[in-house]
Amino acid sequence: FSLTSQAATKKFKDLSPHVYNVADRSYRTMMKNTGTTPDSRKNQSVIISGESGAGKTEAAKQVMRYLIEASKMSNGESTEIQDSLISANVILEAFGNAKTLRNDNSSRFGKYIKLMYDKDNSLKGAFTEHFLLEKVRLTQGDEGERNYHVFYMLCKSGAVAEDLGLGEAKEYDMLTKGGCTEVNGVDDAKDFGDLKEAFGKIGLSGEEEKDIWKLIALLMHLGNIKFSAASGDGNCEVEVPVGEDKLGALLGCEFLSVKNAITIRQVRSGRGSLMAMNLNPQQAKQGVDALIKHCYGNLFTFLVSKINQSHKLSVASNSFIGILDIFGFEIMKYNSLSQLCINFANEKLQQQFNQQVFVRERELYLEEGLPVDVITFKDNQPVIDLISKKPSGLLPLLEEAGMLSRAVEPSALVSSFDKPHAGVHPNYGKARFGNEDFVIKHFAGEVLYSGKELLSKNNDSLHEDLKILLSNSTSDFIVNVCTQFEKEGASGYVEKTEEEKERELEMEEAKEASSNKRGSAKTKLAASQTVTSKFRGQLNSLVETLTSTEPHYIKCIKPNSSKSPTTANDELVLEQLRYSGVLEVVRIRREGFPIRMSFTDFHKRFEILCFKDGLVSTRKATPEENMAAAIHICEKCLDPTEYAKGKTRMFLRNGLLEKLQQLVNEVYATMATKLQSRQRTKAAVKGFAATKISTVKLQNLQRMIHEKRAFQKHKAATIKAQAFLRSRTEQSQFQKKKAAASKLSAVIRGHQASDGYKKRQTAQAKISSIVRGKQGKAAFDKTKDLVVKLQALERVRERRAAFNSKKE
Repeated sequence: FSLTSQAATKKFKDLSPHVYNVADRSYRTMMKNTGTTPDSRKNQSVIISGESGAGKTEAAKQVMRYLIEASKMSNGESTEIQDSLISANVILEAFGNAKTLRNDNSSRFGKYIKLMYDKDNSLKGAFTEHFLLEKVRLTQGDEGERNYHVFYMLCKSGAVAEDLGLGEAKEYDMLTKGGCTEVNGVDDAKDFGDLKEAFGKIGLSGEEEKDIWKLIALLMHLGNIKFSAASGDGNCEVEVPVGEDKLGALLGCEFLSVKNAITIRQVRSGRGSLMAMNLNPQQAKQGVDALIKHCYGNLFTFLVSKINQSHKLSVASNSFIGILDIFGFEIMKYNSLSQLCINFANEKLQQQFNQQVFVRERELYLEEGLPVDVITFKDNQPVIDLISKKPSGLLPLLEEAGMLSRAVEPSALVSSFDKPHAGVHPNYGKARFGNEDFVIKHFAGEVLYSGKELLSKNNDSLHEDLKILLSNSTSDFIVNVCTQFEKEGASGYVEKTEEEKERELEMEEAKEASSNKRGSAKTKLAASQTVTSKFRGQLNSLVETLTSTEPHYIKCIKPNSSKSPTTANDELVLEQLRYSGVLEVVRIRREGFPIRMSFTDFHKRFEILCFKDGLVSTRKATPEENMAAAIHICEKCLDPTEYAKGKTRMFLRNGLLEKLQQLVNEVYATMATKLQSRQRTKAAVKGFAATKISTVKLQNLQRMIHEKRAFQKHKAATIKAQAFLRSRTEQSQFQKKKAAASKLSAVIRGHQASDGYKKRQTAQAKISSIVRGKQGKAAFDKTKDLVVKLQALERVRERRAAFNSKKE
């Protein structure tokens, strides 16, 4: 089992505080019936807050993993929705996260994920809503930061990048504005493989996937376009490093049409006729940047829609658990519209937190008849009114300035802010230097905002010429994703879910309700095209959803700014605890009565403290008797200033629950001591008897062992004596046998010597006779040879004489 599986099957006392604890509490609270119908249950929200790099995204993933695991254990099987939820995280992080100075995987958008459950507590669907994607990052970047991860993944994609004609990340202006193209410990090539796998799990077709890569490549090439002033009255010169034909093919248009759309603007005159106005290089570059942001923003929305489509409910849902992962409070060196919107969102969420924790605390005190003077907190409603309340709120003034036909200088815009608020509103201040900056005193601290580019960044509309260019593309994917003219059944078309249709309807109603009553239709149209108006509508809808649910909070604390895993900056941690409202909660809890228990529960838990006082047992007590018993226990054990009696429960100061529990433990300890003493007495008597029996047996055994040892000793001595006697007898017999053997040996040796002598004499005689025979034979043979020779000589002489006589 993983930790998630273990956590889903046991209680959480040993995991508190832990994100699994919060996830488990939200899941179990959702399962409880809170209404009159059998399936009526309270929807839940897990709100995760903290500054950038504090771990909000990781906490959200852990909460989601736990809830998925809990659902698996509830219905005993895994479903496709559970697998696609994890894949959705991979996609959203690739397209919505980027490396910043504070965080290597910073979420540059907010998301609220609803996990839908049926009546059997099984996960059956999900819906993801995103907020304020930081599109300005596409065209602007701070030193040491990267653009969105997907661009760098695509550059390391191997064959895919080669097919699109892409090079290394350092070759593209969009990806090098921060001077950083790689992140330590991050393998973009591997992440690209994970991203492709995730695409398949949410149901993206192979054609749609190719179109997405083409669109991203198109944006990278658009960012590389260079503009220069042309000679004469013509429009500016356009330089396309990738090649004009290649760029036109990716966009699905002739390059001439592309060039005209980005360098010429059609302007309607007062008489209604159209006039062509040549753009200078700066204006053309701004138009291309707007096109990049528009296409990427629509691509992100398309992916979220595909994710929602893959999470479509198979059955009707009875309840949901929402997980809010939204940007934390930001104070940068340069703070502009993004930081203003982000910090405004955090103000709204902080107010919702105040409403949940502080206001409800006061309401509870009033309902119970307790004094509420101890419940005091810093309300941030004035800051919210300063930013958003009409007609003089900063955002309404910014939107109004954006509707003017003429350009408004940053100093004039800031001056329009200063006029109703400077020196009047406690949360607004002028900048010490310059007239293009202003200060807002947020709940988390003071922030200096720059008035430069506020108007340009707030204009989220695309010029009509560029819209026409996109709508004329031969690519169905670009037409469907980047324009509102959707072609059903073509690449990039997504059928909206019922949840998305309802959300769009709510957004339209919120826009109409928040629009200025004296504004015309034209005013409403212009306001609806601004970043702030869209964001305020989304934020109001989100806050309404959170208010309608039971919230659970996870406060993420960033330990240090150096991204070190083993160090903590005390000052930084304390600052986050302060502006997240945690210290305020602790203060109020300590000043008031943080511990509250119903009279029945209080009596049941601490009944042992008055068991000798004749009070009714909790099993038989009425509510009035339970209340009287609870009061009696407090009067007996606590100081009058340490507790308060409400209408339905007892209220205790901080730490008194432990004090009462200690008294209960002491009573139990006293009773246990008495029981233990009696038990020890019985055990000692029983033990003595057993010891006596054991001692007698031990003595008998000892005597037996002693006698056995004496017997063994006597036996050993007897055996030694017998052995000695036998050895003497054997020795005498041995000596006799030895003497007899010696005599016998002598006789035998004598006979052996005599026989040997005789044999030698006989052999000697035989040898002598043989030698003499051989010598006689040799002499005979010699004599014989001489005789033969003499005879031969004699015969020779005789024959010669005979011959001679015959001759004569």
